[in-house]
Amino acid sequence: MWVGGVLRRHVRKALRGLTVGLLLLLAPASTVVGAWAALFSCPFLCLLSTATAFSAVLSVFPVRRRSWLGAGLLGLLVCVGAVTWRVAVQEVDRSIAALAKKIAPPAPNAPTFREKLGIYGLNVAMGLAALPVYPEAARETLWLVVPSASGRRVFRSRFPMRSTRVREVVGAFGARLRSVEGDRVVLESVRVAWPATAYQPFGGPEARVALALNPAKVSAEARRQGARWEMAIRVEVRVEYPPSASVRLMEDPQLRVEEGLFWVLQQARWLHPYTAVWEFEETVAVDTSAARSGIGSTHGEDGPRGPEAIRLR
Repeated sequence: MWVGGVLRRHVRKALRGLTVGLLLLLAPASTVVGAWAALFSCPFLCLLSTATAFSAVLSVFPVRRRSWLGAGLLGLLVCVGAVTWRVAVQEVDRSIAALAKKIAPPAPNAPTFREKLGIYGLNVAMGLAALPVYPEAARETLWLVVPSASGRRVFRSRFPMRSTRVREVVGAFGARLRSVEGDRVVLESVRVAWPATAYQPFGGPEARVALALNPAKVSAEARRQGARWEMAIRVEVRVEYPPSASVRLMEDPQLRVEEGLFWVLQQARWLHPYTAVWEFEETVAVDTSAARSGIGSTHGEDGPRGPEAIRLR
């Protein structure tokens, strides 16, 4: 009995600490969303976010009555948000459309400082919101806010191989290696692009790659290592916004983003385009029955290098 009572107290204490921690995270997050909504002319979202932040602060207030009041208000706001989230999304969609009509190319109007802040916040919000579903595209988007000295960012990941289109290019290169006589083969840049339909279904593996890489250039270098080919593969994509392009993020309720808004910030040097380079390795077995005598006897980890490399297109 005594042990059970102590255990229950520790569990309640841990749950209380977890709840307070979540509320302390919710309060500043809701405050930031509310401030951005005010800049972006979204009054309903601003009111809902500000009230949520206020209720979260009241919930952790040391005075018991106020904490219960805050918890009650927070619960009510959660219910209201669950019912009216479509209204908030539609409000953001209308604000984006109105702002795009005003300042996105070929509109002649220059954005105000407040409008720049709103667009900048929208870019960050898109990146953060996409992290759970499209983490690679989200990372590329968020890195736009940080200048790159070299203009390139390297990501070590096999992520591009999630796409059937990239796998086809890499697979075709690997198949050709089995009949090549040489120690080093280079695949010249191959362009890979996805149609607009590739972005559906939402969260699908092909949509995830298309959103991060469309369009991309695939290149590779293969070196013979004994009974196998070691392929170093590089997928490059230019991360920047075009002067005009409408992207539909949601169908119901509708949420569209005009990328020309972010292009305006690129021209103002608030966002910084760069080239994302995805690098990874693949291995292909050598067809030893077809290999010429002496191939595969390399010295050193990387094998021979030199002008004898075969180039494929």
